[in-house]
Amino acid sequence: MKQGFAGTTVAEIGSAIGISASSLFSHFTSKEEIYKHAVEKYVISIQPPQKKFEECNMSSLQKFIDCYLQKINDSMDMVQNIVQEGRRSHIQYYYFLLESSLRDEECKNKLINLDQKEIELWESVIKKAQKKGEVRNDMPANTIAETFYYAFVGASYSLSFDNGATIKQLRQVLNTIYKSVKN
Repeated sequence: MKQGFAGTTVAEIGSAIGISASSLFSHFTSKEEIYKHAVEKYVISIQPPQKKFEECNMSSLQKFIDCYLQKINDSMDMVQNIVQEGRRSHIQYYYFLLESSLRDEECKNKLINLDQKEIELWESVIKKAQKKGEVRNDMPANTIAETFYYAFVGASYSLSFDNGATIKQLRQVLNTIYKSVKN
């Protein structure tokens, strides 16, 4: 992940996981296949959107936001453990996501689907909050959901250039939106 696809040899991949290049090729047919496996394991499967939502208390939007941010914090810790670049792990992860989507159409489509699923799940939480009267009804739930999600993604991406986003910063972004949509 640190040097991108072109800058990483199969020997370096093997060394990073403690096996020889020839052992890698007993499991994979090419460097491209290794890369796709890494994308699947460390991007697509790392934190399925439904997991963040199923495990969170959705009795209120505010409680959901707190739980969601805890799940994000867990994911950030996992990425730092994988990349082992400290706070620079965030930008390495975004680089990996971008490179993956450029290299592989299937990966790009999976990432787009993850985003769409996340927005759909946010929308379900917003609709519940609207039903309970916690959140304004004069804005479509989908618009509010997209605002939360894109603000989160945008802040995460932008802050990755400066030592990575902190949960405190992301909480401030999401709470600002919450204050603007609550009744």
